[in-house]
Amino acid sequence: MKLTNPMMSGDDVRQVQNIVGAKVDGVFGPETRTKVIDFQAKMGLTRDGIVGPKTWKAITEYSGEVPVTNKSKVPTLAANSFNDRLLIAGGLALVAGIAATVWRSRK
Repeated sequence: MKLTNPMMSGDDVRQVQNIVGAKVDGVFGPETRTKVIDFQAKMGLTRDGIVGPKTWKAITEYSGEVPVTNKSKVPTLAANSFNDRLLIAGGLALVAGIAATVWRSRK
């Protein structure tokens, strides 16, 4: 997750914003990037403003929250282009949403 054009958005962005102290609007904009860099500096991580696997793990461990993806790290997937990564991320979000709906309906 990083600053892109168009900007990334969603529940995972809201979770990151809440933890790093950015305005929680669900859009990964310049303020979120700055707050991510501040968080990375505080945690001794590479300060690049990108929420990659190491930053995601630090954010979830720091907060004590279960990540939106219900995993302790960002999944590693092979993708040849940014559009491929967007399609994969969208597919993962769809699968996670379906799984959560099924799980809730079993209660």
